[in-house]
Amino acid sequence: MKILHVTQCYDGGVSRAMDNISKLLPDINHYVIYSGSEDPTESGGYSGIKKFSSNPFKRIREVRVFAKELGAEVIHAHSSWAGLYTRLLRLPVPVVYEPHCFVFDDPERHPLLRTAYRRIESFLSKRTSITVALTEHERELANSIDENAKVRILPNIPTIPTVLDRQPIVQEFPEITMIGRIAPQKDPAFFRDVARLSRDQGLPFKFVWIGAGSEEATNSLLDAGVEVTGWLSPSEISARLATTWMYFHSALYEGFPLSVLDAAAAGVPIIVRDLPCFNETRLAKIDGPSEAISALAMAYFDADFLESTKSGGQQLLLTMNEETHTDVLRSVYHEARFETIAPEPAELRV
Repeated sequence: MKILHVTQCYDGGVSRAMDNISKLLPDINHYVIYSGSEDPTESGGYSGIKKFSSNPFKRIREVRVFAKELGAEVIHAHSSWAGLYTRLLRLPVPVVYEPHCFVFDDPERHPLLRTAYRRIESFLSKRTSITVALTEHERELANSIDENAKVRILPNIPTIPTVLDRQPIVQEFPEITMIGRIAPQKDPAFFRDVARLSRDQGLPFKFVWIGAGSEEATNSLLDAGVEVTGWLSPSEISARLATTWMYFHSALYEGFPLSVLDAAAAGVPIIVRDLPCFNETRLAKIDGPSEAISALAMAYFDADFLESTKSGGQQLLLTMNEETHTDVLRSVYHEARFETIAPEPAELRV
């Protein structure tokens, strides 16, 4: 089988999720057409690679041409822009769409913008064979825009090896780490505010952000005393998590973040914001920066609470594992491959 992966953001969690797929299903030929800050040739898991041109208006045709050249049997669109390139015009190949979180789920966007995004996703859903959701919350969102949509839940998995016997971290300045793109969705301002509160209250924590993005937001983090590492390789992330006292996820909305699973795999205690994607987990959750500082201070002074923030992450790994991930993916690709693409109704043609 030939699968063409499409993304405009080959970096961070999206690139790691794509690389996982190619490694877990080596009997399938994986191809990628992409843009982004990372290079898929380094993963070694793709049979063919093509980079998008800089002109976004040409990318719809570039997907079509590359899919035809290689004889793709299924297209897997990763994230919203890839979903647009692969579904604005109907392709003669089934499209599996994985949003990696819906933009209209962002609570801080203007209501009119959220409505516009919902309508666009609703229109494009008619050209989707299967939508891949990472959680029950994301499945509900997909069916809220198209009640007839085929949605399959794909539990995410870590991208780094699991550490079985991690010893407690003892540091003069305990490291609190966040992994992700420095962009509004990951809410670096929230992380910055927590770092400032920590400093103002005289707590000994060192805050670290693994990732890159907006220059303005990066400078704001640096001004608050946060160390910003830029993007790291999986082995470098493993090494950094090995010295992390607490993983603190500051994102505003999510599909289901790989970085949380990576922290769990590394045996790191975890505290997250109270987001719908975490509803079915036992992770320690907080709301505002003040509550975050209280939880971090409690973990510092109370060994039992610290242990509970670790056990919540370990619980994730019981259901979010390679075996389940591989079985669901293989089923999705085969279901999409043998789907008959019906002629498009006139009202949907553009």
